[in-house]
Amino acid sequence: LGDASDISDDEVKKFADAQAKVEEVKGEYQSQVQAASEDPEKAMEVQREAQQEMVKAVKDTGLDVRKYNQIAQLAQYDTDLRERIQEKM
Repeated sequence: LGDASDISDDEVKKFADAQAKVEEVKGEYQSQVQAASEDPEKAMEVQREAQQEMVKAVKDTGLDVRKYNQIAQLAQYDTDLRERIQEKM
């Protein structure tokens, strides 16, 4: 997993930006997924689309998805890192 101290302020900033965008995408697609709940195939398609949008949102900030996920995981256990992320939001 690595160590939160390996994560630069720049990466924390990018993560905060990416997370905000990912949440936005989730919000946008949530109603579409619910609307498609009668139609499992459509729901899957909408979720795939949402996934791609989230990946794009992360990449647009300059982070790769692996790094994004790593920071997200570390933040679950590391209060200092969480605080650093909060400061950038």
